[in-house]
Amino acid sequence: MAAGNFALQDLLKDLNKVFSGSTKCNWLKCILHDILKGDELSPEEKSAMQLFRPLCDDGIGLISTTDVEILLEIAKLTDQHSAKTRIGEYKKNTQGYNGNSVERITPFRRALYRALRHVSTTELADIAAYYYQDSKDFRDVWHFVFYLETHDNDNLLLDSTRVKTERFAKLLNGIAKSNLQVYIDSLPPVQTTTGPPSGSESVASRPASEGQSTKVSWTSVGTVLSSEDYQQLVVKVSYWWKRYGKINKLKVIIGQFKSKLDQSELETNKDPYKLFELLRVPGIIGPSNVDVLIEAVVIGEMGSLDEKLATIRKWLPKFPGFREISIPKYWDHRRKLIEFGRDLGTEEKTLIGRLLELDEEPEDTWMLILQLEKKRTFSDKEKLAKFIKLLKDNEMDHLAAKFE
Repeated sequence: MAAGNFALQDLLKDLNKVFSGSTKCNWLKCILHDILKGDELSPEEKSAMQLFRPLCDDGIGLISTTDVEILLEIAKLTDQHSAKTRIGEYKKNTQGYNGNSVERITPFRRALYRALRHVSTTELADIAAYYYQDSKDFRDVWHFVFYLETHDNDNLLLDSTRVKTERFAKLLNGIAKSNLQVYIDSLPPVQTTTGPPSGSESVASRPASEGQSTKVSWTSVGTVLSSEDYQQLVVKVSYWWKRYGKINKLKVIIGQFKSKLDQSELETNKDPYKLFELLRVPGIIGPSNVDVLIEAVVIGEMGSLDEKLATIRKWLPKFPGFREISIPKYWDHRRKLIEFGRDLGTEEKTLIGRLLELDEEPEDTWMLILQLEKKRTFSDKEKLAKFIKLLKDNEMDHLAAKFE
């Protein structure tokens, strides 16, 4: 947002008054959870202005001098009449206004917000107990849901997938549950013949085991995005990775193409946008082929793919049509590495590092995998077999099974 645009500043100041107080701050955090970063969503109370400001940054770009539609969406969703009136005045008085009515807030966030509005503090004890938590550790149901949606980073207890949403909905009172049920009914049913065991995510939201075909609906080769739409897609998807704090996990995934990438940049860069730029230079991704960009989201288990694709369609209304495809076989090894890293505990990470005499303690499981790849631990069958034996000899059979 250009400095000195006081008309927009005045609008945000007025909305800051409308959404003042801890309760309305909770509303905003819930609604904007998919957009804001973890530190911006911390349990500490923030003002509406503090939550709106990041939406003006170029990296997100959902609020600009000529587009305040997301603010209007929030005002309508929360039924704040004074906010709707004030935003309407701003739009009417803004020359060159070009915001469109495409929804920025996902159906899941809308449904979750509406549901939580009807959950009382007295109900929290039983809901928390179901997840083995003490309600005394949480200020209110909004704070507790924030915990569910950020738990363990890679093992969320609540997200937009059918199984986890249904699990949470069954704990709610009738009115709250009905609000979530509208969203659940819009999702495709969980596949029972080839899908994962009960209690896990749907097949579209996590990688399949070896030999299993993962069917996902999305766009692919044969159409060309405009340079502007392609750029917006890369910027927005990059923000997902940054927001979830999974930069090293992304490095493991795109390590599939390490022979074509600048190794120094791959190892040291912590900006997902620049990592995707590494893929663009050799032509792995581009306006005519966004396959890898989307496949990385699937393999990285970035929540519900259906939800992510719906969001992309809102960013880019002209995004090409979807079709059924399978994740290519060349991702099989990467999927095994992701499953290995996902189940690797902190103590096991340290133990493996010491057994293999790594030069430094890896900061997380994904950095451990990157270091193992650098040591060529998985480079051929013989070396992989040696690593599997090392795991079994040290009572890590469950991890060894990921590679067998």
